[in-house]
Amino acid sequence: MLLPSYITNRSLIPLFLALALSSLFYSLTFYLATGSYQALTGYFSTSKNLLIIYDPRSSTPFTGLVSLDVIDRLENITGVLALSPEMLAPCTVNGHAAFARGITENFEKVEDLPVEPPGIDYALAGWKLADRLNLEKGSIIYVAGVLSDTFIVLKVKDIIETNTPLDDEIVVDLTVAQWLRGTKSNTATLVKVLVDPERLDHEKIREILAAEAAEQTVRKTGMPIIGRPASISRAAELIKSTEFMERYVSRYGFGRETIIALSILAFLLSSCFVYGSADLLKSRYMREIRLIRALGATKRRIYIDLLLKTLPYLVAASFLGFAATPIILNMLGCKLLLHTITFKHDLIVLALNAILNFSILSVSFRKLK
Repeated sequence: MLLPSYITNRSLIPLFLALALSSLFYSLTFYLATGSYQALTGYFSTSKNLLIIYDPRSSTPFTGLVSLDVIDRLENITGVLALSPEMLAPCTVNGHAAFARGITENFEKVEDLPVEPPGIDYALAGWKLADRLNLEKGSIIYVAGVLSDTFIVLKVKDIIETNTPLDDEIVVDLTVAQWLRGTKSNTATLVKVLVDPERLDHEKIREILAAEAAEQTVRKTGMPIIGRPASISRAAELIKSTEFMERYVSRYGFGRETIIALSILAFLLSSCFVYGSADLLKSRYMREIRLIRALGATKRRIYIDLLLKTLPYLVAASFLGFAATPIILNMLGCKLLLHTITFKHDLIVLALNAILNFSILSVSFRKLK
């Protein structure tokens, strides 16, 4: 049972605002960290049936180069269903920074997306990029390579919506992306391999990649290789698609541990604000609290009464900050590596934030004089 009213609703507004701002700050930090992590690790398909052949010497997932000579050897391996080379070329489209992704006819089969190579003189524009650059079907675009002194004029064949990073890119034929990247016609950024995990011979693939590395070394140096091909520095390696982007993300120290650390820091900073507001409320009504105690109310009863009076404000403020966060972030159109970061509601964030703020109020109200 609540004690007689000694705290007005108006006096609880500062605490409500503090709780709402705390919830907003905590949610913003959590969503930005997790959204960025998911955007990076989810850049490529994470199907368990998909492997990626990549250049382990590259410092980023967009700058490596692997030889396509290996494709003919891999096609006949047991368990390999399809191979799809891709070339990622940083470029400018009508003067605006973007990515061009070069694909072949196998892209649709490997990714299970209704996207086909548009043709040499054409490009497919992701709907987010098209919206940003005011493109439509039939638009003429001027595409210039960033890593090479190349330039090409293309016609937008169609606007695509896939709910993948392709929505922020232009899709072109593999040869067009190779031109924009300034590389040879037998290279790609990576090769996606659709496999049957139960039948796949992983060791055979690794042997072929090692042999290809040895042959490349011979072609470059003109000297025969003494020893096993596996002892040579690999020009390409095989990795699960689920681990590919995580490899680069963890290399730069941005992993789950970073998200946890940022969340803890956000909680500590916001908790100081909440604690101060709760302490101010308690100090403001200390005279009334002492009077009620003089009439026989115990510290415990007053403590519980304060928590019950502020609980509705805590719940409302937590929900307000939680609900506003994705809306604010999506309105701002946050981007990472020229790709839009999408944010979704996660009830765990709401529950965790409410529990943590309730704990702060409990600590503050327990210190009654």
